[in-house]
Amino acid sequence: MRSKKCLLLVDNYERIKDEAVRGFLLNLPEPSKALLTSRQFTLRQAWVIPLKGMEQDEALALMRAEGQRWGLESVRRAGDKILLRLYKATGGAPLAIKWAIGQIKQRGQSLDSVLGRLYGARDDIFEFMFSRSWEMLSKDARCILMAMPIFATSASREALEAVSDVHTYGLDEGLGQLVEMSLMETRGGLEEGQQRYSVHPLVRAFARAKLTESKLEEAYHLSAARYFLDHFEPYAGYRNWLGYRGYPKMAMDLENLLTVREWCWTRGNWALVLEFQRLLSRFLDAQGAWHQRLQLGQQTLQAAEHLKDEPAKLKALLEDMGWTHARLGDYQRAKDLAQEALRIAETLGDTFYIARSHNLLGTMSRYEQDYKSALRSYQKALEIAKAESTDERDRRLIASLSADLGCIAYEKGRLDKASQLFEYACSELEEIGDESRRAMVLCYRGDLASDQGDAEGAKSFYGEGLLMSQKTGRLHYVARALLGLARVEKRTGNFTQALLRAQQAREIYQRLGTERRVNEANQLVEQLEQAVTEEESATDEEN
Repeated sequence: MRSKKCLLLVDNYERIKDEAVRGFLLNLPEPSKALLTSRQFTLRQAWVIPLKGMEQDEALALMRAEGQRWGLESVRRAGDKILLRLYKATGGAPLAIKWAIGQIKQRGQSLDSVLGRLYGARDDIFEFMFSRSWEMLSKDARCILMAMPIFATSASREALEAVSDVHTYGLDEGLGQLVEMSLMETRGGLEEGQQRYSVHPLVRAFARAKLTESKLEEAYHLSAARYFLDHFEPYAGYRNWLGYRGYPKMAMDLENLLTVREWCWTRGNWALVLEFQRLLSRFLDAQGAWHQRLQLGQQTLQAAEHLKDEPAKLKALLEDMGWTHARLGDYQRAKDLAQEALRIAETLGDTFYIARSHNLLGTMSRYEQDYKSALRSYQKALEIAKAESTDERDRRLIASLSADLGCIAYEKGRLDKASQLFEYACSELEEIGDESRRAMVLCYRGDLASDQGDAEGAKSFYGEGLLMSQKTGRLHYVARALLGLARVEKRTGNFTQALLRAQQAREIYQRLGTERRVNEANQLVEQLEQAVTEEESATDEEN
């Protein structure tokens, strides 16, 4: 091996127990080299090359090549969309891809059948791929791995600890073993709280099967539910105006939160469903996840009815469903829900939600330009809120209603009155510390300044509203501020900048699914595209 260049291949190195082999490999003479495969990083001096799944294009090419090899025209000619389902299930693992295509040929199975077996880990291929690794794992590592299917995506170390009930040294060793054996991947910063753990789709399927066998599935799900509810408690509730500070963390775990909540609902754990409503409702609204919020509301409603919890039913009808339908432009449905919520609130004697129901009814009338009905509803809500003003929640409602009345004054051309109401609302919301709602009022003030010909003032209001909306994570307010800035830039002849702002606003509205706002943004984009084209043509002619 000194006289000739040799490549020594050692497969399944973790099975070799003879220390002499290890010594030989470490002292392999130049210029020869050794290539080892192993389920564990047992040779620390080696240069480690982790094997991952194939890239999407490579995997699709392999599927079609296998289809051709097996004479399966249906696979060879299949569109990317169909084959990507197999790519997702296998995570691009070539062995699993070849096995799946072989199953379709040899056993005449459909793609759906093969996918079902992959997701359920119901075949010998899983024993072939993972049984040896499973045998090598410590008890703690096995508990941690079985916790992974509880999470829809990646999980934090803290979450894995809570669900698996493995702690301190056992957790460190278990995670280390799983990462070393490539059964788990880690990413994130160097700080402990920044690390996230994930698994390959096939590993997830195998771990799910082991979890089912262990009879720990229910206990793990309940532990996950309790962990998330406790962990994000500081950011929950309608009285917590600073809850947005936890939104980035909640966004990272959103799919996990929704998956665990869905499990609670399917198992009929109604009390936990209501707790998740309190945790997620405002967050989903802020993020513009309105269709998910509607689903949350429907399921919360069913849970509340099972528990005969009228206050929870009231909140689901009004907040999760009523206001969400309003944001999506279904005004009649929003009004119907507001009326139903009003009846429950009056029965309960809940003055805050009586006022809040009138608030929604007024807003729907205003959107439909029925200002007389809107004014009546707003004034009724304001009268109730002022009579019961006992905490910041009531003050916020009063400030919001003042801004709503300001909108009516603005739309009816009473600009001085609108200015007074907007300024009062802004001042109150600033004192309370509710930056989220204040961002919207700043946009109203931007509209007013723009109409009064104060372009710089309008830019200032919209700009501050934009920054505040971004800070508090309110996507629809971000889009509103961008659209306002686009209109101001258009008026001042800065068409290129205006077009950029309008396109950004349109993209957000498209993601939110608000058809009326999308059309509004589309119209402005078309006007600005034409203006930019004309401006460029004029410049070319001059040159």
